Amino acid sequence: MDKTLVLCTNQSFDLIDSLSSSDILPEDTTFTWDLPISSPENAVSGGVQGSNSNIIQTLTNNTTSPATLSYVVSSSTSQGCNGNNFNLNVIVNPSGSLFLLQIRLVRI
Repeated sequence: MDKTLVLCTNQSFDLIDSLSSSDILPEDTTFTWDLPISSPENAVSGGVQGSNSNIIQTLTNNTTSPATLSYVVSSSTSQGCNGNNFNLNVIVNPSGSLFLLQIRLVRI
């Protein structure tokens, strides 16, 4: 069940909200993930390791190009059932820039 999400810098993602109706998830599932890896290195900040019933994090793209934060996630239930590990890749787009165009009229 690998997942790819796309968001803008300084936005949060919510793994549970991104699941589709075809994703089967027992109600008492706990996710565990290590420190995510940024590509390019240090391009995305805000990702931390953890263990919880959901992954919700706010990510910041520190560059001017899209960058990816990759998580390897495992899951388990309180009954001792372990799910397959899956990759969660979050593409974080940089902030847009506004350019002010100044037009001067010159009389000849």
